[in-house]
Amino acid sequence: MRLRCLIPALLLIAAPAMAATPDADSAKSFVQAFYDWYVPSALAPKGGFSYEIVLKQKPDYFTAALSAALKKDLQASEKNPDEIVGLDFDPILASQDPCDHYVVGAVAQVGKNYDVSVLCKGEQESYVSAEVMPQGSSWAIINFIYPPHDGLKKDDLLSLLKRLEKDRQKFKK
Repeated sequence: MRLRCLIPALLLIAAPAMAATPDADSAKSFVQAFYDWYVPSALAPKGGFSYEIVLKQKPDYFTAALSAALKKDLQASEKNPDEIVGLDFDPILASQDPCDHYVVGAVAQVGKNYDVSVLCKGEQESYVSAEVMPQGSSWAIINFIYPPHDGLKKDDLLSLLKRLEKDRQKFKK
């Protein structure tokens, strides 16, 4: 009798933990939902940088480190409106000329995080992937990875932002 009562109680306790366990499918769904939300805004920017909308409207989509690095780059660009001192492309879409719709592709687990490939719909090659980590009951984007293509080496947004900041420091001297 005790065992019959104990098993349902244990299942009730374990169910929320099992449901909240991050996995590749939920990471993939998160990234697709993010791109479904982001792309229409990126295609119709209202001045400024299209990715600013994430920082203003949906800051929880990014980790604190990614948000801080993007904000620092934006501030530098705002202080130098006549010169390119920061990003000159949309880092989320890895493009200056984005396509109309993006779809997620392959998902690779990296420790507790996932690297989710993002493709322009109808394309075979990914120009960007979103690295995501579990954050609370959802996910947050840690970084955007740019695979090697068209003679370019593999790169990532956080490294690029660090290099741009370092370059700006050289010019201040």
